[in-house]
Amino acid sequence: MAHERVVHREAAGNLNVSPDVDRLSRALVRVGCSIPTPRVAEALLMTERLSDSLDGRVPGLQRQAEFLAAPGSSAQWQVLMRLVAAGMLLNHLTGMRRDWLSALPGMGAALEIWQLLTGAANRSRQQRYPLTAAGWARFAQEFAGDSEQQILPGPWISPELVGARAPLDTLVTQAIHQPLPGEVAVLVLDGDASEQLERLTRTLSWWSRQDCGVLIPVWIGETKVPVTGTNASQVPCSLADTRPVTIACALLEAEAEWHQSMGELKCLPLIALACQPATAVAVESTAVTDWPVTTAVLRQPRRPLRPFMVTVNRPDPHWQHGDHEVLPLLDRYFADICEINPALRPRLASHIGATSAIFPISHERLGTRTGGSGGALLHHHEGELLANACLGNQMGINLLVTDESAGLAMLEPLLQTVAFARRQKLDDEPAPWTGLPLVSRHDAAAPEMTEALLSQSADQVRVLLIPDGNTALAALKACYGESGVVMQLVIPDGRVDSLLTPTMAEQLVAHGASCLRGHCAAEIQLVACGYLSLQQAFRISERLQQFQRPHSLVYVLEPGRFRYARDSTEAGCQIDSQIIDGLFPERVRQRLVLCDMRPEVFIGHFRRLHLEHSQVLGFRNHPVARTGRMPQANGCSWLHGLVELALSLGLPEDSWMSAAEWLSLQPRRHQF
Repeated sequence: MAHERVVHREAAGNLNVSPDVDRLSRALVRVGCSIPTPRVAEALLMTERLSDSLDGRVPGLQRQAEFLAAPGSSAQWQVLMRLVAAGMLLNHLTGMRRDWLSALPGMGAALEIWQLLTGAANRSRQQRYPLTAAGWARFAQEFAGDSEQQILPGPWISPELVGARAPLDTLVTQAIHQPLPGEVAVLVLDGDASEQLERLTRTLSWWSRQDCGVLIPVWIGETKVPVTGTNASQVPCSLADTRPVTIACALLEAEAEWHQSMGELKCLPLIALACQPATAVAVESTAVTDWPVTTAVLRQPRRPLRPFMVTVNRPDPHWQHGDHEVLPLLDRYFADICEINPALRPRLASHIGATSAIFPISHERLGTRTGGSGGALLHHHEGELLANACLGNQMGINLLVTDESAGLAMLEPLLQTVAFARRQKLDDEPAPWTGLPLVSRHDAAAPEMTEALLSQSADQVRVLLIPDGNTALAALKACYGESGVVMQLVIPDGRVDSLLTPTMAEQLVAHGASCLRGHCAAEIQLVACGYLSLQQAFRISERLQQFQRPHSLVYVLEPGRFRYARDSTEAGCQIDSQIIDGLFPERVRQRLVLCDMRPEVFIGHFRRLHLEHSQVLGFRNHPVARTGRMPQANGCSWLHGLVELALSLGLPEDSWMSAAEWLSLQPRRHQF
């Protein structure tokens, strides 16, 4: 099918206005942009000249380098280039930059090429890839690597390609939460369109006009999009004509549909582009060689899409005295954080119950702030959707709450995001998002989530086993002061005592461990890691005091900071050897460790400690229905600890317990 093109008449020095220009002008009016016709024609002309030149691989773009040959199929690559061209054209005409989200390997290269040609690339990119033969040769060399690796950080990831941080399935459910109010994001998809639309629709109910921007999915496939469904509104806009002008008009129509929707959207306006081989149409002009002129004609808005780094104002929390529950304290502090940071979009995602019941303060304040909570307060039985909601809101402030046993479904997207953030750090481009707190209620029957997160790099994933409310508040405050970090706060379930003063809690979070009783050089040392273990250690300490045995009690809050560093980056967050020697001196005659995890996991992380004369007790795969019974069922109660200490010091097993206590211990001793 032939299409009328914009033609430049050199002799007359004016533009012949075609139906393409009229169509684009009408589409711009629908989104509130009334642009003079000559300007639209000039911009469209230059866009199509560049597109045709790129389609034809003109020598001016260093044909011998063959940088246009991949990644991906040639047909998909051509469509990607034209899609980005349409986006750059709209940026120029509307004065608003569009965000790009994609897990397609070739998307980074396509976006980079057009940003270089239009002068939109940042200064470092322009210096790295100048518009010369040498610059294009370097571009070709660096973008010609393994296409599977191009979803990871590297030169192929443009700073504007904010969604290229995760596999496609994960990105789809994050995408609805990424654009901020006033922003437009284009989500580029391939593969099974029906499945991806279904995933998008599942999270669409969390979209709110008050705190979300516009998201336009664009599906690229070899044939017509195979979308099924009875709802006629789900039928996509399918385009066989993939010229930049046609794509630009479709994008504008989709934006207008978002803006004109008065209620909550029921489906997303999908644009489907067919990857059909296209033949470049010659234009009445010479090949594009004067790149500065091109840059001037299609100049891009200079304002950045978003702040480079997210910073959070962190007031002092309301410290707690006496007994309390931890979650209400976090609820109040999160509400205070959101109130003092009105520019940051909040996301409170709860996996353990409705936010109105569990987080009443945040529910009330955020509902008032957004005119109806909208997407700020989220509750769902699928943990993966909740995790992606917070991960997609990387320019905002988040709080993710779950149970340890139910949180395993969140691990995949969390670990993907962490892996990308760490690669960014290694490439000296640190992730801009503020720390993400993952609050998990302790489950003595299933510490798998804690153990899995402990296996990650300690500089990107911090695992804190919280002993009381003040420590939880101090940890949450510290988390929002970091960037590109996931911090798990394993909190006790039910009411707990205020064991630490505010100063002690902040010191514990800063140093990773603290001595709570006695002098560390005493002959006996008790080490606790986790709330349940700390309660058992306190009872052992009280019994040792009755028998006048000198001892110390050290609490370990963050085990990951005590292991041997895996690389120089992780070494920067590890505890100094002098501090370790002070807390865990070699002269200790006997050390008893109680932990809320498997003993083998604890030992693996504490190889820097002097464990030659140590006994480690913890979870031994004996789950129980009631958390309080876990120590007894797994041989890590205070009575078992007393037995281990007595034996290690060459004393009778029942030296420090009554006859009744000794008898209560017998039924299960044979299991251990």
